Amino acid sequence: MTWLSGPEIGLLVALAGGLLIGAEREQRRVHQPSGGSAGLRTFGLIGLLGGLLAYPADSVLLASGALVVGAVAVASLLRRGDDSGRGVATELAMVVTYGVGALSLKSPALAAAVAVVVATLLASAEPLHELVRVRLTRSELRDGLLLLLFALVLLPIAPDTELGPYRAINPQSLVRLIVVLMAVSSAGHVAQRLLGARLGLMVLGFAGGLVSSTATIASMGMRARQEGGWQSAAAGALASNVATIVLYALIIATVDLRLLVLLALPLGAAGAAALLSTLLLNWLSASRAEPDGAGGQAFRLWTALGFASVVSVVGIASAALQSWIGQAGIVLVSGVAALIDAHSTAGSVATLLRGAAISEHTAQLAVLTALSTNSLTKLVMAFSSRQWQFMLSVAAGVLLVVCSAWLGLLVS
Repeated sequence: MTWLSGPEIGLLVALAGGLLIGAEREQRRVHQPSGGSAGLRTFGLIGLLGGLLAYPADSVLLASGALVVGAVAVASLLRRGDDSGRGVATELAMVVTYGVGALSLKSPALAAAVAVVVATLLASAEPLHELVRVRLTRSELRDGLLLLLFALVLLPIAPDTELGPYRAINPQSLVRLIVVLMAVSSAGHVAQRLLGARLGLMVLGFAGGLVSSTATIASMGMRARQEGGWQSAAAGALASNVATIVLYALIIATVDLRLLVLLALPLGAAGAAALLSTLLLNWLSASRAEPDGAGGQAFRLWTALGFASVVSVVGIASAALQSWIGQAGIVLVSGVAALIDAHSTAGSVATLLRGAAISEHTAQLAVLTALSTNSLTKLVMAFSSRQWQFMLSVAAGVLLVVCSAWLGLLVS
């Protein structure tokens, strides 16, 4: 867009931006006559007026033009009356178009982009209204706002420094981990809403595994025992293993990308084993189980906060053991802590490596030890179903994932 320079081009962009927005309003007037009287020519003139009044660079003149456009918008609203129920989008668009015209003299490229965004937003009224009023639940909206709060407000202000006992806590890393967990869980929720019953329990298993793979395996075991269809239930349980590996990679990369590079082959082999075992069981499934409706929450805030708390505790314990008995203590505490939550352990290990508290080799061993011991918890959940076909299938898939990870480490 470097060719957009000079007052002439700026005036041309001001006129074109107004015409673009006016074209959308003109098209809407055909289908909704009561939506407003302003159309193609009106918006084109408003955009051009903004450009002309911005040319002398006189703030008083520019403000006077804004008052005139505002008065025209108010007159249009009064003329339309309040019985149409169409809102004030057209009148607000008139004011924005004037701003686009004024911006065109200073930054034509930005003004053109704003005009396109405004026109697209106006043209997407029906899909946006349906999304907010019909598709989106109140809890999902609240979860989305919480995610934005953590990502755009808390993450930038969180200090990026090591604090606490043994300097094992990094506030920004903790907030970043919470954001990653929220975002990935939300993505699984959206995928479940969009795909519906087409991918059955496999989608449900993956989405559930983004929150808790062990809980998902227990849930699938209950379904297999009560409703039958052990193949599809086992496929859903093993799909949670795929989510486990994905979260491992995301969490480690979020804290220290170097550790992810070191574990690329072990985690890649484990992910491939989890995916292949899931697809195999899904292919063998004779029934077509349909998932439940994907309503409810996109994520659970307390789960994410608890996750961050476990990361902090495990990080402090790992740093303490490393201080007392050397780097071998980190492998030990990682294995024990992973019986409850392997992802938080991986985050803690990555944090210690980032702070140069442990070596790269120790970090690799700690992460894979956590993966292995956490698999014991998954096996317990699978055996609690008391459905022997489900138990054996899940056990075989989980053990295949663990063996593939260690084999990948030996090869690398």
